[in-house]
Amino acid sequence: MRSWLALAAVMFLALPVRAELTAADIVILANSRMPESVEVAEHYAERRGIDPARICAVPMPTGEKMSFAEYHNDIAPAVREWFRANGLEESADWVVAVYGVPLRVHDRKAADTDTQEREDIRVLTGEIKARLEAAVALAEEIAGIDDGRGVSIDQLRQRLNAAALIIRQDPERQPRWPELQRSLAAPVVPEGWEVPTLPTDPQGTINALAARPADPDARKQLRDLLRAGGPLTLDPLLRIHGIALQTKETGAEFTSELACLWWGNYPKQRWQANPHAYNFGGEGPRTLKTARLDGDSPEQAKRLVDMAVAVESVGLRGKIVIDSRGIPAQRNGKVDNYGIYDETLRLLDLALRDKPNVIFDEQDGVIPAGTHDGVAAYVGWYSVRKYVPGMSFLPGAVGYHIASFEMLSLRTDTFTGWVPNLLDAGVITTLGPVAEPYLASFPKAHDFMLLTLTGELTMGEVYWKTNPMVSWQVGLVGDPLYKPFALAPVLSADELPAHLQPVLSR
Repeated sequence: MRSWLALAAVMFLALPVRAELTAADIVILANSRMPESVEVAEHYAERRGIDPARICAVPMPTGEKMSFAEYHNDIAPAVREWFRANGLEESADWVVAVYGVPLRVHDRKAADTDTQEREDIRVLTGEIKARLEAAVALAEEIAGIDDGRGVSIDQLRQRLNAAALIIRQDPERQPRWPELQRSLAAPVVPEGWEVPTLPTDPQGTINALAARPADPDARKQLRDLLRAGGPLTLDPLLRIHGIALQTKETGAEFTSELACLWWGNYPKQRWQANPHAYNFGGEGPRTLKTARLDGDSPEQAKRLVDMAVAVESVGLRGKIVIDSRGIPAQRNGKVDNYGIYDETLRLLDLALRDKPNVIFDEQDGVIPAGTHDGVAAYVGWYSVRKYVPGMSFLPGAVGYHIASFEMLSLRTDTFTGWVPNLLDAGVITTLGPVAEPYLASFPKAHDFMLLTLTGELTMGEVYWKTNPMVSWQVGLVGDPLYKPFALAPVLSADELPAHLQPVLSR
């Protein structure tokens, strides 16, 4: 029994290493309830030579938003099942959502069952603590030590580990090791609760229940099942379920949440670090790399790939516009977070200072309407939900504006955010948030743009190497296979800042 319970406790798997992105790596996600969505998926497959069998069409809401429960209980399980049925569970790492796939997963709404679930978690947590106190007393008696300093569950686990290490290393104490194991293996049964019974297929049942993290009945059944494994098995799950009852800031941009498709029971509040980011360090869970081909119509979504293919054949050449706000990194001797981000725009300008056609604006306001033409790349800030047409873009341009709520909608004609208006203006790769993302969620301007301008990476690779967060509010819009500067690089790899040079080889 311990083998499958140990398996259940493993939440994260090692991150696989992938080669350079090609069309053969892409899975296309469409909304089967919208014929136009499937049409865009088929168009993308045809233009990029993607096997049509790699189009995953599942039923979704036809609007731009979906509920927390719809995503986690229905859509994510359906996508996982499609991957398994097509033998792609372990091999496919890139997913492109197309027009018709909703933009946003809403925050979780409180349920009538929350109060009882919180009480169940409280009771089980108390029982776990009592069990660990008894196990620690036994372990320290066997080990011949008495460390009474820590009384929280985490401290008790540390004391247990310390005593267990002594016991395992001392042949005279090892005969009592099974006694300690038995004290920890017994089911967790609070007073008045039933002893849990195991199904015929414990691991299969665990997987099925864990696949519905927004279902209170599934969470209860999963807790009852893992009670059979003792306190050390149940404790991590209770912590996750406690977090699962939170409601504030639990939503996300759809493709950012989709990146965590294989993570199992992970915290949904706020964000998680992106394991693909060049500065992540160590290993993380297997994380999908995602993007969306989208816009105000199927035709605009198709244009993103059509233009990408056309521009790649000749290369993108034009002005590079950097719109800083002139905010110092420190004010009155204190670090200014806005200034820290503004510094990334100055660093971008510094790295490109000897290049032609680079325009750097350090005025506090955004660039006024109609100021520049022939723009190939743009990054700037900060005009919230108020697009200002400061420049005209070349076909195939790349650009994004750092501000909140800029991708609340792509289909609403009256929405004045930057993402849909940049798409209308000719930009074919951009990014933006569907809610308040906080400044740290954006790729650093110099990281994103300098890697782009080398022409060494596709736009999908650039984004996923510089995007700091998943399960959060920012998403990439555009064909991830697009390589706009491959034929016309603005700078070479050896001209990159030292911290970025190794990124191209990872």
